[in-house]
Amino acid sequence: TGSYYEVQKPLTSFAGKHSIVFTDLNNKEYKEDFEFVPFSLSPDVQDVLTRGKLVFKLTGLDPVDYIRVTLTDTSFTSVDINDVDTVKNGRLIISAKRLATLKSGPINLQFYKEQEKFLKNATAEGGKISITYGLKREFELKD
Repeated sequence: TGSYYEVQKPLTSFAGKHSIVFTDLNNKEYKEDFEFVPFSLSPDVQDVLTRGKLVFKLTGLDPVDYIRVTLTDTSFTSVDINDVDTVKNGRLIISAKRLATLKSGPINLQFYKEQEKFLKNATAEGGKISITYGLKREFELKD
């Protein structure tokens, strides 16, 4: 459907203001400015969490925002969690009922933010910036 460019950067070096300049075949420049503010956990995830409602506090998000939440255990027979969930006022809640599908033991936790922004200064064909980033943690789930 058109030109595609991909850049992979470490999260710590990408926070802040950025400019992307695109020059078309006629040497016309299109400049797009944007700011990237990553989210983070505060406090970080403890090594051991007790089964029940889990509340994660996230900073760097809008008052109402959405992130992909993935929790996987080491059992083949369990139903893992892989959903886009709502973060309200910096709080993400995973209910005890949702957590009941996971087996006790090691848990891999991933939070991913997927953003798409349409370009303000684009060619007639348009364009967008897509940013995907995440946090990964491990903890032990105990009954």
